Amino acid sequence: MATLRVEHLKKTFPAIERRSRPTTAIDDLSFEIGGHVFVSVVGPSGCGKSTLLNIVSGIEEPSGGKVSVSEGERDARLGYVFQELNLLGTLTAEENVRFHAILYGLYPYAPTYGLMHREYRAKVEELAKLLGILRDIHKPIKTFSGGMRRKLEIMRSLLHDPSVVFFEPDILHMYAGRARFPDPVDGRLFDADDEALELLKALASETRIAILSYLGDRVVPV
Repeated sequence: MATLRVEHLKKTFPAIERRSRPTTAIDDLSFEIGGHVFVSVVGPSGCGKSTLLNIVSGIEEPSGGKVSVSEGERDARLGYVFQELNLLGTLTAEENVRFHAILYGLYPYAPTYGLMHREYRAKVEELAKLLGILRDIHKPIKTFSGGMRRKLEIMRSLLHDPSVVFFEPDILHMYAGRARFPDPVDGRLFDADDEALELLKALASETRIAILSYLGDRVVPV
């Protein structure tokens, strides 16, 4: 079971213009999260939510304070779903997953799905079934809806069995169920699917993955 501890965290960005002052994004923030929970980070735009996610996931260095993400005596495995969709539109869904797996050294390279290691193929089928995209996993990514693409990104973040998944669904928070927005691959408009958020809650409760997000059951104010 993973535990995330944040102690007196501070992040200050240097002044970007002459005569301007440094910007403090996070000032003396402390909290602890443990177990299989779904947690929200809340606050107004520009208050430091994304900065916090970047720091606790190791993407960005803090200016002060301590952050630890542990599982027993070892560092916990982390996954991250970014706000922006990062899929290659010329590939199939499975090819996007395979590219990610090979790029990060999770499995050795093979030119086709059938030649990939059986553990990889089993993992792809398991996660695709869990996410409800098993029938479409070998289809071109261009045929996927916005919600399906978000699920595919969640699938990539779970390939290595992380104990903590940092989910930055700002687009879903803004648009799910009430608007349409342009796809970053081909520019067409599609509806966001908040089913992905319900899925994350299920993952937190059923598979013991702790999730830090903007939409959840416990709140961490920033």
